[in-house]
Amino acid sequence: MIPTPFSGQNRIQLNKREYILGIGSTLIIFLHIVMYAFEFRKIHNLLNPKSLLLWALGLGIVIGAFIAYQFAKKEFDLFEQMKIYVIIVVLTCLAMPLWINLTNRKWSVHPVEYKAAEFVTSRAFIASRSGNFDPGKGKNIDGYETSFVFNNRLYTYQSSTNAFPNAKEGDSVQVAFQKGLWGFEYIVAD
Repeated sequence: MIPTPFSGQNRIQLNKREYILGIGSTLIIFLHIVMYAFEFRKIHNLLNPKSLLLWALGLGIVIGAFIAYQFAKKEFDLFEQMKIYVIIVVLTCLAMPLWINLTNRKWSVHPVEYKAAEFVTSRAFIASRSGNFDPGKGKNIDGYETSFVFNNRLYTYQSSTNAFPNAKEGDSVQVAFQKGLWGFEYIVAD
């Protein structure tokens, strides 16, 4: 083989530890993507997802800056330090909403509370890559989207079963709420 300027002879040679770190980091990022895919529906069931996301991003910036400082203090070049800061802060900001929501929901020490709400609608849906759509008669459904009014605000959540099969619009229903570990309240759905 004739060496060319772009044939790889000038690339950085990585040792075994660096390969393991690179492959491990890639697997961790892929795992976060998969976990986010499963957690999106649960984030949707929060009463106030905006406050959780803002809180998680703020915490991600603080934790990311601390971790980045630990790595960057060994570098003398300002450009290298900035690269480390940006990469670590961005990655922690991306991961924090997932972990805050998971710990809020899974480690909750508060009991489930049933509160009265005004039922609006419940409809079956079939999930697809292009969004949810209304199933026709005789189709297998993927879940139910239920809407209700609570404290003068309209909330919608998704579940795999119809929580209120006999309710009509305007009926009073008991919706299950739970306060999470970090104080963010969510709708308990299966």
